[in-house]
Amino acid sequence: MSGKKTVLKRCETVLAAVQWASILTACIALVVLIVTFGWLVFGRYVLNATPTWVEQLALLLICYIAFLGAAAGFGTTPIWASHCFATSCPFRCKKSS
Repeated sequence: MSGKKTVLKRCETVLAAVQWASILTACIALVVLIVTFGWLVFGRYVLNATPTWVEQLALLLICYIAFLGAAAGFGTTPIWASHCFATSCPFRCKKSS
């Protein structure tokens, strides 16, 4: 029985590290997004040469921020997960819980 607990504890530790890494990656991506939009504004209004790569990078970064943030948020709040599970169950399962 204690072997299962240590395996579960290790899994929780690894998943916590993955969650922390995804939050950190999303935060770094947000900072990069802000800096690149600053460069876009500077290039457009000061240099009169709009950098075209900023818009594609912004789209990519917004996708990463959204998906990594949603994954980390879904891992921290099991209430949402149980709500999704409860609404997808048949009536008999809902009645017993």
